Amino acid sequence: MEEDKNNKEGERGSADEAAVVVEHGSEARDQQALTTAPGFTKVEKSLASLGFFTPSSRRIKQQRVKRIEFTREVEGKRVEVSAEIHPSGVFGLPVTADQDKYLALQKIITRTMQAEGKIANPIRFKSADLLRLLNDNTKSGKNYKDISEWLDVMSSTTIISNGAAYAAGQKRFVRDRFRVFDRAVSVGRELEDGTVADANYVWLSSWQLENINKGFLLPIDLETYRELKNHIAKALVPLLQVWLFATHKTGSFEKRYNELCEILTLQVYRAPSHILRQLKPSLDELTQHEYLSKWRIEKTSDRKAYKVVFFHGPKFHRDRRRRLEEKREEEPVVVGEYTPTEPKMPEPGKLEQTAAPGGNRGESEGKLVDELAARGLVPSAALNLLAGLSPERLAAVTDYIEYWDSLRARGDVGPGLLYKFIKDGQPLPAGFETSRRREGRREAEEWAKRARQLDEDLEKRYAEYCREALNCAIAETPAEEFERRVMARYQEITAGSEFFEERPEVAKQLAEHDVRAEIGRTIALPSLEEFKQQNRATAASPEDEVPQAGEEPHQPDEVVNQAVVDEEPEAATAADGPEPEGNAGDGSDRAGVAGEGAAAAPSEPPVADPMDRRAEPTADAASGDTAGDGGGDAVSPPKGSA
Repeated sequence: MEEDKNNKEGERGSADEAAVVVEHGSEARDQQALTTAPGFTKVEKSLASLGFFTPSSRRIKQQRVKRIEFTREVEGKRVEVSAEIHPSGVFGLPVTADQDKYLALQKIITRTMQAEGKIANPIRFKSADLLRLLNDNTKSGKNYKDISEWLDVMSSTTIISNGAAYAAGQKRFVRDRFRVFDRAVSVGRELEDGTVADANYVWLSSWQLENINKGFLLPIDLETYRELKNHIAKALVPLLQVWLFATHKTGSFEKRYNELCEILTLQVYRAPSHILRQLKPSLDELTQHEYLSKWRIEKTSDRKAYKVVFFHGPKFHRDRRRRLEEKREEEPVVVGEYTPTEPKMPEPGKLEQTAAPGGNRGESEGKLVDELAARGLVPSAALNLLAGLSPERLAAVTDYIEYWDSLRARGDVGPGLLYKFIKDGQPLPAGFETSRRREGRREAEEWAKRARQLDEDLEKRYAEYCREALNCAIAETPAEEFERRVMARYQEITAGSEFFEERPEVAKQLAEHDVRAEIGRTIALPSLEEFKQQNRATAASPEDEVPQAGEEPHQPDEVVNQAVVDEEPEAATAADGPEPEGNAGDGSDRAGVAGEGAAAAPSEPPVADPMDRRAEPTADAASGDTAGDGGGDAVSPPKGSA
C-alpha cells in the first residue's frame, strides 16, 4: 500500500518533479550515457578521510556535534588535530543514504571533468540521473523528496577544521569552517534571474571545488559499492581507499577500535563478543566483495585495548593495476594546457646567436653607446658604428667589450682597438670565453644534468611500475598453481643433474626464479623508451596521497582468544590468555583464533606475504628477468651440468 501511495505521489507529482522525470530526444540519451558510463568515480580526498558520513539507516538528530581527533606529524613533530561536524538541528548528521547520493553526484562530476577538463559552479544534474546511478526507482515520489532533503542536509552541515582538512590550492592543512555545498537549488524552485530551475543546481564550496580541480581525488568503484548492504561497510569504503593506498607496500593497515568508532560514530564496547557482533557482518561483506582479503581483531601491544587489522584484498590490487593502465592508455580530452619549451642544447663548438639585449634595437644601442663611451669612444662615433651592424653583429658587441677589458687589464690599450674590433667583426681568440659563451656552457651543463636526472627518475619509476604490475600478477596467481609450476620446473632442472641433485635449495630457488620470469613475460608492459616518452612531461610531479594521521604498519599482536570472545560478559574486561604459539600475524588458519575473517576464495591469495619470495621481484619485469629476494641470487650450474 505504501508503494502504491508513493507511485501515485510520483505520478501526481509537482511541477518540479515533472521537470525531472520528463526527458526527450538527445538529452535523454546523453544523460543515459552519463549514468551508465564505466570507470571509477573520483571523490574528493579530504572529505572522504574525515568520516563526514555516519553509518545509519535513520537520521541521527540527538547528537549536536561529531568530533574526530587524531595525531598528524608536521615538520617532524606530532600534532593533535581535530575536525568537528555540526549538523542541522532539523536533519541531524549526514548518514549512509546521504553518502550514496554524494557518491552518485561525484560520478556526474567525474564525467563532466573528463569532458570539459574543469569543474565550475553551479553543478547541474537531474534527480532521475542520480536515482539511476543508485539503481533506485525513478517513478517514486519519495525518492525525489529524499534528494531534496539530501540537498538541505549537505547545505546546512558545517565542518570546523582544526588542521584536519587539506586545501590542495594552499598545499597545507587548514584551520577553517566551511560546508560541502555553499548553496543548492532544487528543481522547480526559482533561480536568481527569476527563471524556474529545470534541474537541481549545486554550488560546491570553494574548498571542494579547488580540491577537485587540483586533482586531490581518490577513486571509488560505484558499481561494487552499490552492491553493499551493511551501513558500516559502505562507510568504510572511502576510508579504506585512503588507508589501504597509504599502506600498499606493507599489505595491511591497522586502526584502534576506539578510534574507528569515533570516526564512524559507533558505540564503543569492551567485550570482544560485542565488538564482533558489531563489526563482523560488515567486515565479512567487505571480504566477500574482495575489498579485503581478511580481517582480524587483536589486542593492542599494551593489552589494554583492541585494534582492527585490514588486509589488502584482490580488488585493491586489481583496481590499482587498472588505474595504472588507464593512466598509461587513456587519451585525455584536453581543452587547454601549458606547453613547456624544449631546451635547445648548443651545438659543440658553435656559439648560439641571440637577440640583442633588451629585445629592442634602439634600447640596446643606447646601452651599448654608454658602455663604449665609458671606455673612451666618442658617443656620436659609437652610435654611427652600431647603426651599421646587423642584429647578430650587434649582439656580439658585448663580447668585444669584454675582450678589450681583459686586454686593458694586462696592458695599455686604447679605445681605437675596441673600435677596430667591432668594425671588422673578426673572431675572438678561441681561448677567450665570453660571458655569453660561459652562460651558454653553464646552461648546457645544467640541461644535461637535468636530462640525466630525468632519465634516472624515469628509470626508477619504470622499475617501480614493473614491480607493481608483477606483484599484482603474482598475487592473483593461485598459490597451488604457482607451487605446481615451481615443482614442474624444479623437476626439469634436477633431472639428470648431479650438481642440482646435491643442491636442492639452489634448484628450488632457480625454479621459482624461472616461474616468476615466466609470469613476468605474460604481462603487457611498455618498453623503457616507450614509458619515458609517455611519462616525460610528468616525471617530476609524483601523485598526491592523502596525508595520514601517523598510522603505523601492522605489527602482529595477541589475537583475541575464542573462549574470551564467546564467554566474556559486557561488563568485564578481556582476560589475558596465554600467548598462542607461532606468529599471530602469519595469516594461517588456527583453531581457537577469533575476531578473524578470511576471503571467500582462499585459493587466490591477493596479498603478497612479506615472507614469500614471490612478493618482491627485483629485476625488470618487462624483460622477464626477475629474481627472488629470499635466498640470494640464483646460482648458475657449472659447465657440463644440466
